[in-house]
Amino acid sequence: TQREADVAWRGSNTPPENLVGRRAARIQTALYASRDYLKTLKRGHTQADYDWVGHDPALSQLQSARWMRKHVPDERTALRDDSLVAMADAVALGFGVGWVLCPLADARGGLKQLAPPPADLDTQIWVLTHPDLKRVARIKALTDFLFERLSTDGRLVH
Repeated sequence: TQREADVAWRGSNTPPENLVGRRAARIQTALYASRDYLKTLKRGHTQADYDWVGHDPALSQLQSARWMRKHVPDERTALRDDSLVAMADAVALGFGVGWVLCPLADARGGLKQLAPPPADLDTQIWVLTHPDLKRVARIKALTDFLFERLSTDGRLVH
């Protein structure tokens, strides 16, 4: 909005109205735990037995953060973080279960997906620019390149 960049590549289900662009893909989020963490749980455990890796207020706008506020008591949250990468690392290190972006989980060994990714937690990936710049040749070349790369990335949903 302050014109500090010519092109934005953004994960958002509600891109800013003052920018124009194309949706290139969706990134999925699923519930994961480390295999080592799961071994610490009693046989027959339920979701109520989980320790959770949660979202810091900086990530409160995410659907997964809203889900946690609705379903996870504060006392079950072992750790909160303001970075999706750090959350994935914490889940991989066994701090508890958590909502992790699937590509981040896939890049870490020892994680188990506990349920299929719910569609309502998907995040759209957009390539955006200011309306005044969309026909500028260098901007068009970059946005076309980014769109092509993102729309064919096998880690994303198309």
